[in-house]
Amino acid sequence: LVHLPVIRPFPLDRLCAAVRHADRFVVCDVSHPFCSFASEVIAQLALEGLIGGRPVRRVTRPDSFTPSAAHLEARHYPDWREIVVAAGFPRPDVAREAEGIPRTWI
Repeated sequence: LVHLPVIRPFPLDRLCAAVRHADRFVVCDVSHPFCSFASEVIAQLALEGLIGGRPVRRVTRPDSFTPSAAHLEARHYPDWREIVVAAGFPRPDVAREAEGIPRTWI
C-alpha cells in the first residue's frame, strides 16, 4: 500500500520501489478515469517498464456527472469494497455488493 498525500513533486522513485515488490497493483482515484491521476500513475509505471505482464486495475468514479444529492453521491465514489475486489481478493459479501455498482476498472 502506497499512500500519496502529495503528488507534486511526483514521488516516482517511492512508487517504483513499492511496485517492484508486488505481483499486481490497484490505483485508486476519486476523479474520472480518462486523463486522471490514476492514468498518469499507470503511464509512469509503464514508462519505467514495471507493468510487464502483471494485472493493473484502476478504480475511479464513473465517467459521468457527479450527483449533488448526498444519497446518490455516496454511491458515486469508489469505496473499500470495490478496491478489495479490484485487488483480486474477492470476498462473497463484498463481491455481491459491488456487482450492482458500475465502475470503470481497466
